[in-house]
Amino acid sequence: MVRPGAPDLHLYIESDDIDTLAARGLRAKIRTGGITPDAFPDASSIARFIVRCAEKSVAFKATAGLHHPIRCVKPLTYEPDAPTGTMHGFVNLFLAAALLNHAETILGETDARAFEFGDDSASWRGHSVTTETLARIRSEFAISFGSCSFEEPVADLKELGWL
Repeated sequence: MVRPGAPDLHLYIESDDIDTLAARGLRAKIRTGGITPDAFPDASSIARFIVRCAEKSVAFKATAGLHHPIRCVKPLTYEPDAPTGTMHGFVNLFLAAALLNHAETILGETDARAFEFGDDSASWRGHSVTTETLARIRSEFAISFGSCSFEEPVADLKELGWL
């Protein structure tokens, strides 16, 4: 029983079994990185996950490894001798969720100039989505992303001139 005024809580499950999550009214979680290169799924795996979630109307969140707005090669930890690897970008992720027909290619994009942002829309290589649609997607579908760092994503967005 939900108490009046109680927060609306949602359970996220890290699983590829989107059918079961949909049947049970649960949300999905995808891990997009870690501290070793093998912890990062490839763009096609993430794209398949996002498309499957969309097909079944399952909201999702993404965690781990999303420290940067655009896909890039960076050290995987803050240690001086850290291994490097390709990290997924959170801007890539959210625009892939909004432009599902191009999801895999967007997830693989490494050129920040391929993305454009205006008052009323965001686009990747000429494929646009309105800010109204993006707001709906963020509240109903691609809910959030997790990063070990608050400062890195903000610094990168400022460096790109997007914040």
